[in-house]
Amino acid sequence: MRISGTTKAPLMNFTAETYLGVVSIRAFNMADRFFKNYLNLVDTDAAMFFHSYAGIEWLILRIEVLQNLTFFTAALLLVLLPKGYVAPGIVICYTKLANITYACFVHIFECFHADNL
Repeated sequence: MRISGTTKAPLMNFTAETYLGVVSIRAFNMADRFFKNYLNLVDTDAAMFFHSYAGIEWLILRIEVLQNLTFFTAALLLVLLPKGYVAPGIVICYTKLANITYACFVHIFECFHADNL
């Protein structure tokens, strides 16, 4: 949180000063210069979160692939096994497991984004 504050402070200060001096900035036709400086400060502030977001998206993709592979393999085995070999309760457990796994995934994703705000 402290790093976020150190990168956000110059951005907020620049925005406030630009807002107060907008008449002078337009009078001297310096809007492009101030806009480029503003974008540079925004990029500096956003760079801190870029690697974190990229890493979590990479991890989520890998988890989803493994999860789908496991579910499809289990579903295929449930379909291909002979009739009467698998108890009916297993199919219900499989369905519940899919719903619970999705709920856990959504919860983890929301917790990650709440930590980075």
